[in-house]
Amino acid sequence: MDVNVIAQSWRRSELSGVDPTRLDPPQVDVNTDTVLVRTVREVLSPTLHHLADSGMTVGLTDADGRVVWRWAENNHILGLMDESRVAVGFDFSEENVGTNGAGTVLESGMPVMIGGGEHYVEELKRFACFAAPVVHPVTGHRMGVLSLSCEAGRETPLMRAMVLQYAAHIGQALLATQTESRKLLLDQFADAARVRRTPVIAVSPDVLICDRKAARLQLDHQTLWDHVRDFTSEGDIVVPTSDGIVARVEPMLIQGQMIGSIIVLRSEPGVRPASNRDAVGTTHQDVSWSGLTQRITATLGSAGRFLLWGEPSTGKTTMLREVLDLDGGDVFDLDSSTGSSAEQVRRLRGALQRRPRRLGLLHIDRISRHVAGEVAEVLAQAAERGVLLGATSAIHPRSEVADSAIAAHFDGVAVEILPLRERRDELAGDISAISGALFADRARPFSEDALRALRQGVWADNYHQLHRLVTTLARPVDESDIPVGLSELPAEFQGHGRVLTPIETAEAAAIARVLRNAGGNKKRAAELLGISRGSLYAKIRRYRISDESL
Repeated sequence: MDVNVIAQSWRRSELSGVDPTRLDPPQVDVNTDTVLVRTVREVLSPTLHHLADSGMTVGLTDADGRVVWRWAENNHILGLMDESRVAVGFDFSEENVGTNGAGTVLESGMPVMIGGGEHYVEELKRFACFAAPVVHPVTGHRMGVLSLSCEAGRETPLMRAMVLQYAAHIGQALLATQTESRKLLLDQFADAARVRRTPVIAVSPDVLICDRKAARLQLDHQTLWDHVRDFTSEGDIVVPTSDGIVARVEPMLIQGQMIGSIIVLRSEPGVRPASNRDAVGTTHQDVSWSGLTQRITATLGSAGRFLLWGEPSTGKTTMLREVLDLDGGDVFDLDSSTGSSAEQVRRLRGALQRRPRRLGLLHIDRISRHVAGEVAEVLAQAAERGVLLGATSAIHPRSEVADSAIAAHFDGVAVEILPLRERRDELAGDISAISGALFADRARPFSEDALRALRQGVWADNYHQLHRLVTTLARPVDESDIPVGLSELPAEFQGHGRVLTPIETAEAAAIARVLRNAGGNKKRAAELLGISRGSLYAKIRRYRISDESL
């Protein structure tokens, strides 16, 4: 087994708060009559008798790590499995029981062999397990995990070949079942599109079809399917776009199983509404660095002050220094966590007595409440004396959590510095500037494939993350100038296959920031986000948020 896969799995297990001395998988309701389960039974039943005296057991979990089927003829191994609750209805996802065959396959995406001592929880160390993903034959999505298990020390290399072969045969059988389901879905879509006056969509795990009007929404297949996959009767949803359009879901069932759905929109897609940032006073203008510089300079000239707000590490401090033409000196960090609040106010008053032409104030949203009133007085005095003021903040001055005394000085002059993920067109220039500053003309260039993948990234840590990446990858390795290729990028940039929607990029960035603030502890991050650990893990996998990026 790849020791790196095991080491990474153990680290995830530790960060998830799994107790290695206690096996406690949650018991949940599961559907044991899905297309996947039926297909596995049909494929494996003719061959299972060969394993009757082998001491092996075969297990199947769904895409969430929950056991949905199990087979064993040996009473001894069956008893051990029952003792450890490796049984139908128990959740063996990695965040619940640590390193194990099914859970680690779902996290790593590859076949694994987990030897006895490589399990994270002590009670599971008596087993050895070979496991492989069962992959959807069309979409490539992992539908579940098939595993062969036995007592530790009795495993053989043949088990790996067997489980891989079984998984491949199951995939081929699933393809045959999908063909008939797809035909039924297409027929239903054609009928609905013919009689409905509003846009119509057909969706299943492997199909997304939109009529001409619905195509304007540019829907993401997986996101839409996740919204409707649990419907067993008709109902309404809000289509997962920023338009918030309501639609009717008409599920298609075969023998009680959801095979797809017809979605009928209540209205036609129109012009997208203004974004949330418009509600706090920022209008859609040129957001390039040069365009922002001109705009902020104009604001300073007319109002004598400006506030730059936005996510951390978006370049607010750099922009403030550039517009105010300040290299240092009269730039003050008001973050109360970096020093005494009283000392910060004293230094600010001292600077004002020197009658400077310009003052820069960093992190005004982090001022201690105890001295906010005093700082507001200093700002008023500075304005009376004609001092040009620039400030930075992570929040808009009209935000409910902003200090009103401070915010009043910057109302109407706030400019948002957008995060890197919303300035994708500037990424190549940013990379060139950073690599040039670091390595001059010896820096390795980035290939077009690599740049295309980077433009699809979440960039939760904005320029700090970009600087780390360029420092690592653009470093000259020899006299050649071989471009940085796609395969050299961190894993988080290699799997989206599409540009995330604005809602998805915002959600992914928020999750990455909370994970980083929680020190990578997924249990704590899930609590802070107000979602279950299972939901958090699903989103981490969907957005490919890697531990290395935190």
